[in-house]
This record gives sequence, structure tokens and C-alpha cells, in this order.
Amino acid sequence: MANKFVCTLLLLIAAIGAQADGIVGGTPSSISAHPYLASLQLADGTIVCGGALINSKTVVTAASCLANYDVSQFVVGINNGAQTIKIAKSTFNRQYDIETNENDIAIVKLAEAAIVSSYLALASSLPSKGLLVGWDKNNAVVQASETIISARKCVTEGYKYEAGDLFNSQFCGLAENEACGQLPGSPLVADNRLLGVVSWGYGCANKDSPAIYSNVLVLKLWIESVL
Repeated sequence: MANKFVCTLLLLIAAIGAQADGIVGGTPSSISAHPYLASLQLADGTIVCGGALINSKTVVTAASCLANYDVSQFVVGINNGAQTIKIAKSTFNRQYDIETNENDIAIVKLAEAAIVSSYLALASSLPSKGLLVGWDKNNAVVQASETIISARKCVTEGYKYEAGDLFNSQFCGLAENEACGQLPGSPLVADNRLLGVVSWGYGCANKDSPAIYSNVLVLKLWIESVL
């Protein structure tokens, strides 16, 4: 369990230290294609975590992004940082386990409305594939196609994960090409719906060690109760 905590911290430390390398292995995209994409960033523009707008004042992100940092240091970047908005309130699931990353989900409320062309709905079902959306090392928006694997299959079908590593509130995302450097809280989407947010993983997301996502479908009741 301690290894999971270390993996999460390594993702966060990489971001806070010297701008994370960003998603390596993704394909170029744009903020106009993903207007809901939001970032938790420092005043100097360093992106620490990703997130997704589900309405004009609400961002869904990972609990690890709030539990491991002083949230007062963050602003929320909209339109790929062209606009920054202060955080009015934030909360994460009180059942979040900092060692296992179970229930790794959080809500950030904005001090003012973000004006973008569209927001994400919450998933009502889990498809077989999704699109990871985030940034490369130059803060350009990129995306990566991923196959969704249930937590049960992820610990029984030859990947690096073992029984007890994953929970019902999580699933695996297997990149078609190796994907490295995705930030916690970065959204996995399909058909304009939020499927999950990046939680943790063992190094790069590849055929041996898919990325671990918080399952929005399972955590939907908590999100709606906060709203």
C-alpha cells in the first residue's frame, strides 16, 4: 500500500518541481476540442493537477491533489491557462484513503463562472474505450486513446497489479501507445462524458502497467451529493 502512496507523490512532486514532462505518447489536440479541461496550477503557471469542468463553477479532480497540498496556493486555469480563477471552496471524498488511493475524487468550486463552450456530463455507463486529455511538456493540449479495463480484470490478467491493489472505485486505462507523465486529476472522457480522473500508476501507462483512474460512475453519488 505504501508503494501506491509513493507513486502518487512522485506524480505530484514531478509536477511541482519543474513542470512535469506532460503526456508523452499522446497526439496533438486543442483546448477548443476539449473546452472543459481545467488545471490546478500555481501562481507562476506551473500545472500541478488536471481537472474537468462539469458546470460553469465546478471542477472534478483527484482527492490527492487537495490532500497533499495547500489548496490556497492554487488557482484554476481555464482555456489552457488564458484565464485563471480563484478557488472559492474545495472538498474531497472523506472516504479517500491516502495510502490506497481508494475514492480518489474531489470537487473544486470556482469563485466566478468559467465561460467555455461546453462542459462534461457525468458518466451513466462505462464504455470500452476513453480519451485521456491533458498536456505535453510545453503545456499544449494532447490526448491519448485508452482501453478501459475493470479493476477485477486488471489484477487477474497479467498486469503488474495484484489482488488488494485496486478497488471498486477504480479502473485501469491501457494506452494504445505508451503514455507517460499524465497528471493526477486529468480527465478520461467519451461522448462528452467524464468517465474518470487519473489517480496513480506504476510509471508509464503501458501494456504491463495501465494507469489507474478513479471511477466516476461509481463515485457519481458522492459528486452529486456535493453539488
